[in-house]
Amino acid sequence: MHDYHGYNSVDVDVAGQRVPFFFDTGGGLTVITPALASSLHRTPWGRLTGYRMRGDRVDIPKCDPFALGLGSLQVVPPTVGVLDLGSFIPKDWEVLPGLLTLQSLDQRAITLNLAERRLTIETEETLKRRVATMTPLDVRAAPAIR
Repeated sequence: MHDYHGYNSVDVDVAGQRVPFFFDTGGGLTVITPALASSLHRTPWGRLTGYRMRGDRVDIPKCDPFALGLGSLQVVPPTVGVLDLGSFIPKDWEVLPGLLTLQSLDQRAITLNLAERRLTIETEETLKRRVATMTPLDVRAAPAIR
């Protein structure tokens, strides 16, 4: 991971090109910019509706999924939104072509070391080593308070 104006970014291989994506652990959907969608010959279609953390409603089209390379791992997000990410950042910042969320890493064990800006996508072997000295905790899920 890299620092992008205080936010995390990660290099992603898209159609043979290595490009930086925002890495958003709180985001619910992996998205790409209209420019990247166009360069991948993906025509946006349909509509997705979501809400940002402050409650702002966001309506965006989606496009057909495609492979994202993260090191030696290939992932295909189940859904990819198309959004002008430049509308959410200061005008003098470079617009990154996508936003990678945990949705794209579903069913994979990951380790985030935010202090060192490191994302590790664990294999079965590395996960066993990582948790070998840890103590499991009992947790109870509770419904959200509304």
